[in-house]
Amino acid sequence: SCLHVRAEIPPLLRFHDAPFRSSRFYTLFTGPNFGDHLIPQATVSSIVKIEKDFEDLVHGRNNFWDQAVEINADELRALVILGLRETSGSYRRVAELFHIDMNDYQRFMGLLRKSNSHIDSSPLRRFARAQI
Repeated sequence: SCLHVRAEIPPLLRFHDAPFRSSRFYTLFTGPNFGDHLIPQATVSSIVKIEKDFEDLVHGRNNFWDQAVEINADELRALVILGLRETSGSYRRVAELFHIDMNDYQRFMGLLRKSNSHIDSSPLRRFARAQI
């Protein structure tokens, strides 16, 4: 089952704030019907950390499994959301993006479900199809 998270944008994170506007999270919050999946209690420092973690995963500087034990469920969910945005809603491609061996794909999906980080990515898939 997928988790649907609904949260308000915290007062610290308004669209006009420079750290937020330059962030991947700006497009996350303003993206195609995908604003319901927000990390609660987000702060500028947590966004900076998550973006760094995301870049480190994508560029192979961090191992996903090592990273997963060091972060909380909200941070994991945020990383997954960023990955889904990059891959037009494909969990399989998120696993590839995070350099997860395809033999570990079911383990990856199990971790997401167990940590309530598996979200409905259908809005992104519909948006990607509409762009074609």
